[in-house]
Amino acid sequence: MGERGSAPLALSPEYFYKEEEREMKAVWYEGFGAASDVLVHGDLADPSPGKGEVLVRVWASGVNPSDAKLRAGARPGAVMAFPRII
Repeated sequence: MGERGSAPLALSPEYFYKEEEREMKAVWYEGFGAASDVLVHGDLADPSPGKGEVLVRVWASGVNPSDAKLRAGARPGAVMAFPRII
């Protein structure tokens, strides 16, 4: 941390992400169920964009109630591919 009276240190994405590693932190699940049973946290390889796609570096993202219901299997008729990164 900065010394007393100095400006606080700004943590930029580069502080957490090293270009040469080509990995990202992620949370994902491979089936429906309770969060404590199915959520996995770890490192995954960066995805590779396909034709007509771009790769966007995300600093943070939110999870809303709809995401939680989908993970829990409370959305009848929902068709999803697993693993699902949230």
